[in-house]
Amino acid sequence: MGHSDVHFLGYSLFENAENCTYRTGYLLSNQAIDEKIGEPDLPLLAERLREALANVFRPFFGLPWQVGYIGVDMMRLAPLANNPDLRIHPCVELNLRCTMGVVARLWADVHLKAGQQGRFEISPMDATGHFHAQFRVE
Repeated sequence: MGHSDVHFLGYSLFENAENCTYRTGYLLSNQAIDEKIGEPDLPLLAERLREALANVFRPFFGLPWQVGYIGVDMMRLAPLANNPDLRIHPCVELNLRCTMGVVARLWADVHLKAGQQGRFEISPMDATGHFHAQFRVE
């Protein structure tokens, strides 16, 4: 991969705790996430987002500090009465850093064998102010 384009790394699927902090990421293949979400336009949406981000960041290509991850948080929506076709909000948040979703995606791509799945879990903060993370393969 060169440093003059935006590349699609893959999907991550996660759940937040009640206080909206990251709690669990699913360790699944891109295909398994696509199937679990069940949105037929997801690959097209991902490609459109990649193209839009490439256009936004094109002026920065070639600069030494711009290489890194961009995470786009999407949200699955319940069907809306006034727009039943809108099933996914395509960009709830844009993260210009390595996120927990990127960590889960990269770990799954490297460590899972075909057909395996698992979870990347972050514990609530303990009494010492630390979090604990673990990868569980099922």
